[in-house]
Amino acid sequence: MTEQKIRVGKRLLAAAEYVAVSSVKNSDGKKICADIGCDHGYLSIYLIEKGICDFVYASDINEKPVSIAKKNISARDTRGLGLSEKIDIRLGDGLAGLENNGINYVIICGMGGEVISGILERSRDFWKNGVNFILQPMSSELELRAWLSENGFCIDDEKLVRDSGRIYTVMSVSYTGEKYEYSQSELMLGQKNIQKGGELLFELCGRKLGHARNLLRQQEVSEEDKALERELSELLESLK
Repeated sequence: MTEQKIRVGKRLLAAAEYVAVSSVKNSDGKKICADIGCDHGYLSIYLIEKGICDFVYASDINEKPVSIAKKNISARDTRGLGLSEKIDIRLGDGLAGLENNGINYVIICGMGGEVISGILERSRDFWKNGVNFILQPMSSELELRAWLSENGFCIDDEKLVRDSGRIYTVMSVSYTGEKYEYSQSELMLGQKNIQKGGELLFELCGRKLGHARNLLRQQEVSEEDKALERELSELLESLK
C-alpha cells in the first residue's frame, strides 16, 4: 500500500503544539488524546509520530474519512512505527463512547463554533480537572466563547494563525466551573489574542469592524451592535 503524505496545516500544528508544551498527564503518567472530527487522521498520526501523545482516540461521524484514516495508518505501519497499536479509529458522534479511557486532551478542530459547543454540551463526563480542550472553530467564534464563559470553561490561551489564506483562532480551554465575563470585542476576537496584539489581530479586527459597520447601515440596529462597533474602532486605533 502506498504511504500517503501527511499534510498538517498551521492550524492543526498549533493545536498539536498546545499538547506538546503541556506537562499535564493522566493518572498513569500518559498523554491520551481524543481527536474529534479526525478527518483523514493526519493530526492523530502527527501526534504519535512526533511523540507528543502516548495514545490517540480518533473519531469522526462520517464513514468515508474513518475508512481513509485507517488506510493512512495501515500504510505507515509498514515503517515499523506501530501506529495501529497507538491510534484507535472510531466511527462516532463527538466524544460518545470515549468515557473512562484516561483521556486528558480533547482536540476539536475544523468545525463551526456552535457545533463544537454542542459536542461539549453532550460530553459532561469530560468536564473535570486534568482534561485540556484544544478548540479550533471555523466560524461562530463569538458564540463559542460566549458558551464557554457561561458554562464554566476558562480560555487559558489563544493564538491566531494564518492557514491557506484565512486567519484562524486556536484556543486552549479548561473547565473550572466558574463563569467568566468578557466584552463584546473580547468575545469576537479573544481576550488573549487582544492582549498579545500583532499583525494578524490588526487584520482580523479590521475585517470584523468592517462587518460591524455594514450592520450599522441597516435598520433597527441593536445597542449591542453599536457598542461592539465602538469597541472594535477603539481597539483598531490602539493597534495602529
